[in-house]
Amino acid sequence: MSYQPKSYNKFLAGAATAAVVASAVVPVATHAAEKNLTDVKEGSYYAEAVNALAEAGVIKGYEDGTFRPNNQVTRAEVAKIIAVQLGLDTENAGSANYSDAKGHWANTGGYLAAVAKAGIMKGDGNGTFRPNAPLTRAEMASIVVRAYDLQAKEGFESQFKDLNAGGAWAADAIKTLEANGYANGIAKGQFGSASNVKRADVAVFLFRVAKGEAAPTVESVSAINNIEVNEGAETVNLPKEVEVKLSNGEKAQKAVEWDKKGLDLNKPGEYTLTGDVADTDLTASVKVVVKAVDPKVESVSAINAQQVLVTFNKEVEKTTAENIANYNVTLASTGASQLDTDGSNNDDSTVTLQSDKKSVIIDLDPSNTNRNKFVKAANYEVKVNKDSVKDTSGKFVSETKKTFVFADTTAASVKEVKATASGFTVKFTEPIDLTNTGVVKVNGVNLPASAISAGSDKYSVNIAYTTEAGKSYDVYTSAFEDLLGNKSSAETKTVQYVKDTVAPVLQSVGQDGDLTLTLKFSEEIAAGSTVKVYRDGTTFVASATPVQDADDDTLYTVTLPASTGSVDLYPSGQTSTTVKVELSNFKDAAGNVTPGLTKDVTLTRTVKTPQVLDTKWDGVNAVIKLDTVLDSTTEVASKLLVTDSTGAEVTTASASVASDAAGTDADGKYIIVSGLSADKEYTLNFTRGFAKDKSVVPNETGNYTINLNTKSSSLDKTAPSFDSITAAGNVISVVFDETLDSSARNLANFKLDGVALPSGSVAVLSQTNVANDTVKITLPDGSINADASYLLSYSNIKDLAGNVAEAGSRTVALDDTVKPVLKSAEVQKSTNEILLTFSENVGIGLSTDVDADFVVKVNGVALDASQYVVAEDSNTDDKVLKVTLTGVNAVDQTVSVATITNPSLVKDTSNNANVLIGGTTVTASQK
Repeated sequence: MSYQPKSYNKFLAGAATAAVVASAVVPVATHAAEKNLTDVKEGSYYAEAVNALAEAGVIKGYEDGTFRPNNQVTRAEVAKIIAVQLGLDTENAGSANYSDAKGHWANTGGYLAAVAKAGIMKGDGNGTFRPNAPLTRAEMASIVVRAYDLQAKEGFESQFKDLNAGGAWAADAIKTLEANGYANGIAKGQFGSASNVKRADVAVFLFRVAKGEAAPTVESVSAINNIEVNEGAETVNLPKEVEVKLSNGEKAQKAVEWDKKGLDLNKPGEYTLTGDVADTDLTASVKVVVKAVDPKVESVSAINAQQVLVTFNKEVEKTTAENIANYNVTLASTGASQLDTDGSNNDDSTVTLQSDKKSVIIDLDPSNTNRNKFVKAANYEVKVNKDSVKDTSGKFVSETKKTFVFADTTAASVKEVKATASGFTVKFTEPIDLTNTGVVKVNGVNLPASAISAGSDKYSVNIAYTTEAGKSYDVYTSAFEDLLGNKSSAETKTVQYVKDTVAPVLQSVGQDGDLTLTLKFSEEIAAGSTVKVYRDGTTFVASATPVQDADDDTLYTVTLPASTGSVDLYPSGQTSTTVKVELSNFKDAAGNVTPGLTKDVTLTRTVKTPQVLDTKWDGVNAVIKLDTVLDSTTEVASKLLVTDSTGAEVTTASASVASDAAGTDADGKYIIVSGLSADKEYTLNFTRGFAKDKSVVPNETGNYTINLNTKSSSLDKTAPSFDSITAAGNVISVVFDETLDSSARNLANFKLDGVALPSGSVAVLSQTNVANDTVKITLPDGSINADASYLLSYSNIKDLAGNVAEAGSRTVALDDTVKPVLKSAEVQKSTNEILLTFSENVGIGLSTDVDADFVVKVNGVALDASQYVVAEDSNTDDKVLKVTLTGVNAVDQTVSVATITNPSLVKDTSNNANVLIGGTTVTASQK
């Protein structure tokens, strides 16, 4: 065993009687936590110190058996630890004269005076000690050096860059602690001087110094297993600590700070990340594997009464994502579309890709012209159409139908208030209905309703008011209604009108797609601004008004033509072009004008070979689907060679571009190969250039080799898709778009509110549109205990070809099927009445005479109908009925009440009006 200084022996010897840390560091303790502290991680930097001190009785855990190593320690608590452990005379020390410690337990106990007299801990120089303030690591270093009389080492150079961060006075103490081998930092080159010391650090500092044992050095970092994450993930969970090998042969855990530069969770691939290992010059490395996933809809939810958020699992392509024709929003009960797409009055529904590029917002009524809105408690379905929205790699999002029940009880709140020369613009968090104007006060003075008008969008309200430059205003708003009538709470925002004298600045010119320029300004631009675009004397845009972005009011776009006359925007054979962009008359709302300017901008066109997404045999033709539209006039028949299973050429085969799978001869995403026979195997060989796409500069199709089986079993490759869900009584009907196999009758493939279907449930197949396209699930009586909406989940549902439907969850309204039961009876001594209590509500709207459902006996003798009446009791809840007696005494008698075998009058209050269970007898208590 290595040499142990006297201070170590004294440290452990004093522990048995003083239980220093137990009373000072751990305010609430229990003997059960002295050992096996549940949150002391094996191999952590503090484990040896904490476990050794716990075994010696120095440290005790909290009542729940934890040590809580990351909790802070106060200055008073550390003063007691040091005073008791070093054997300072606290009994005769008296009290220190600190203004903020009078009556404090650490002062009345003599601990503060004792450590002050020993020169270990003193006040802050202002007559205060700050006993309840958390101790910093700089302070702890200074205390340990003085308490154990550690000596500095001449010429020692510290690795820590933050020696002065916790106060220059502590720098020498930190260097001394480090020179003696007792200082571990919190990160590479960082001691953490200004950080508060943790409970774990207190144990480590005192244990190592008292033991006279320097901290072992880190020699290497252990390998880390690869981390896999799906494409489109929001984040990746990197290890906060890594395993390291120490100079003494042991292993430990060290904190690591990762450098995530270059990691793109939206792009499949392998990424190697490195990280700095705390308190070392070593680095750790880990490989993050981003796995490609097929695009799909993750969720849909209503933001407010007019907008739906659709979230995808990965980034989607802007053009297809913002095409409203690719979506539908319907009222589930009727199938009625909630979208306006008639193209009239500029009030069509819109869909906008959000900044995360993984979600869109569908707006039923952008201008609020038609007052389209969702209805409370109604069930709506959002559909993303088949082969419509693409991800950024060109793959289609699978056809999706998801439902939601609309509920909105949250009123709009004020998002921001802006001051202008003519008043104020108040922007709310959701659309506002100005049919009934709210209340507005400016500096405490009410403004008339005439001062309130609609803003530039349905979220905004304009308030007319004469403002003065440099003056502040308190703008109060309340009672503004959202589209469902929820009224806003009172809010006051203080704003200052600052007269705008700065002209807008063009910050950048960029590109969005082959033909769209983006202009980013320092502020919003007023109407009347124009843009001219030309190249080498050819004008492509003579004078265009830039279009403002829906999300960013400082971003604008200008769309260019692919050609002007005989001049193409992108010269033949080139993938880029440089144009001149000339801006004129650009001004802001205050009239500040940007001087005319001209910028050279280089545009780069998309160069991408069309990709084959799918190939099917429809029984007559091969149907090949691609990810982009092809030009039907560019077909080159000689670019297709078809061979059979023997390798012989099939001369009867031919191919053409089509707009649909049915083979309509027009521009489209399909190639139809005809002239093939059924029940054969073919190889379709396309060489580059069979056709071209419709890009600005057309891209040729690539080299494709497709193996095709024309047997009947290969016809169907499309998975069944959910169509609708309804319920009648205890029967749920789930309709799909094609015939299903026996998997749809497997109850294990369904869950109700996240749990297995009730025992006794039965599933059968029936027809709604085609044979066996509907699953009818009959739930057993008594399995639904409340009228409510429930979530039915399904998975592993297959069609006859074995294609598996996408798992999903749908809401369905089900009615209570649980019958009420008589639970107890109680004789009211004060009134000679009997109160009957049931398992659920029965006392609403009953007939005045339900006596026939019950048999009442007193001392074993059944009463006749003239001796009792059973009815509602207005003085009790709806689970209670009252029995009024006539000419019979029930007080202190043996009373029983029974329900007849087949009751018919007493029912619960559910939609089903379930009848009372018969054959129940209860003996009444006396009260």
